Amino acid sequence: EAYMNIYIMVDAEGISGIFDREQVSSSLGRYNECRELMVRDINACVEACKEAGAEKVYVRDCHSSGANVIWSKLSSLADYYIIGYTGQDRFPGLDECDGVILLGYHAMAGTSGGILEHTMSSATVQNYWINGQKAGETAVDAGIVGDKGKPVIMVSGDDKVCREAEELLPGVVT
Repeated sequence: EAYMNIYIMVDAEGISGIFDREQVSSSLGRYNECRELMVRDINACVEACKEAGAEKVYVRDCHSSGANVIWSKLSSLADYYIIGYTGQDRFPGLDECDGVILLGYHAMAGTSGGILEHTMSSATVQNYWINGQKAGETAVDAGIVGDKGKPVIMVSGDDKVCREAEELLPGVVT
């Protein structure tokens, strides 16, 4: 019997139903929509992981402050929820996990037609490069977890980030 723990890293701009900057900024009028939609996508992902045989599921909100989700509405099936700023450790608990899901991700800065495309900060960062290749948050996070020997097994978001993930991570589910 396989021992399988899954780490779900959650951003906001690629969550189902997100399309407007006002939804993803805590200082703007439609932010509560984002919080509700994040809960729905997280719960669906956690439940699917458990149905597929995951023993433990870790969930981390990595959008902005890391405190966006309405935690009281999250599925009790998840074993760990990581809330708030985590300092230098972008993936606390990753060592215990066998695979990573990047849920609700978005295309890198400058991607034509990408929904709310940016890389890390639309206000202060224009581009990242890894080994001479332009890189978005999918590449950055895949690099971090790959450096620890963990595979990204799934990426969700719009069609642009899915194409980005498929080019970067052959065989990844999008």
